[in-house]
Amino acid sequence: MRFILLALCLCICITNGHAQAKNAEASVPQPQYLNNVYLLKQDSLALLERIQAEMKNKMKALGFGGSETAYVMDGGRSSFRIRSTDNMKFVVKMNSSMMDPTAMIKLYRFESGKSEREAVLGGGGGMFNKKKNVGSDVEVLCNIQKSGTDLFIISPATKLGAGEYGFMNMMMMTANGSKPRYTFFAFGVDE
Repeated sequence: MRFILLALCLCICITNGHAQAKNAEASVPQPQYLNNVYLLKQDSLALLERIQAEMKNKMKALGFGGSETAYVMDGGRSSFRIRSTDNMKFVVKMNSSMMDPTAMIKLYRFESGKSEREAVLGGGGGMFNKKKNVGSDVEVLCNIQKSGTDLFIISPATKLGAGEYGFMNMMMMTANGSKPRYTFFAFGVDE
């Protein structure tokens, strides 16, 4: 008799867990396009600014000052703005047979200039270069939660400060001659 009650309780718990997972999945709106990154609002999605960036190598002082490698995109600020107090959850729909999304979707912090934004991946060399490798400073760690078979919810592991940011999807690279261009989904965070 105890065995039957235990089995019944176990079945109820499993069924309840599946129902909660289905409800959580149903509460996330479905993105219109694959591989695009959206901001998750309460009951809707907003597509982030889609922009191309180039990977550039910059030599300083004829190489004596070292070099830097950076992703560079046009425009000093993103047109897509989020307040730092807003819920920062992002959604991307990817083919379910894809590999680990953390290897494909990366979030970078960009430094804003007058006419462009850049995320310096690394630098070094040169006799007068005091800068160390800064690539770890610009990549923002994220938590990724699977929702359904092909939907992923991305949230930064730490609170994002004011500034410019962009998600890069490694699957969306194009080449124009010898210059590869990467698609970023950019946004800015305001206080």
